[in-house]
Formats: sequence, structure tokens, C-alpha cells
Amino acid sequence: MQSPAVAKAAVALLAACPPSLIPQWVQDANTVAGLIGFAITIVVWWQVRSVRLSFQAKARLPGLADAIGAARKTLGALKAAETGVLQTSLALDWK
Repeated sequence: MQSPAVAKAAVALLAACPPSLIPQWVQDANTVAGLIGFAITIVVWWQVRSVRLSFQAKARLPGLADAIGAARKTLGALKAAETGVLQTSLALDWK
């Protein structure tokens, strides 16, 4: 059983918002198209993100190679100081 206030509110709502002139199947198709568009947006965003990260990694590679080379030389010097053997190897001067 509904109270008279709820019934009056329902009648007022129906009077203020008439039924849609667009068929339900069109609204459903629009909903599906929106969900597909959202999924495509997420896929494109993920691909753009991966491309951006790969370019950032490529931009950092020369700096990393220099840092690794410096660290290898330092480690070689520490090993030479510890063992007393000076290593002059091409492996230490890679780039």
C-alpha cells in the first residue's frame, strides 16, 4: 500500500518527465557503443603509456651506460688495489 503522498509524487514526476520518444533499443545500442568506446579509450591510453615509457627508457640509456662504465672502472680500481694486480682489459672500457 502506498501512501497518498508517494502517489502524488509519482503522478507529479510522470507529468514533469514524459516518456522518451527514443525507442529503448536505440538507448541500449547507445549504451553498448559508449562502453565499447570506453574500452577502446583504455586500450589506446595503455599503448600510449607504454610508448612513452619506452622513449623515456631510450633517452636514459646513454646516461646509464656512462654511469655503469664509471662504476665498472671504480670496481676495477678497487679490485686492483685489493689484489695488487692492475687489470687493463677491454671489458672495463665498454660503451
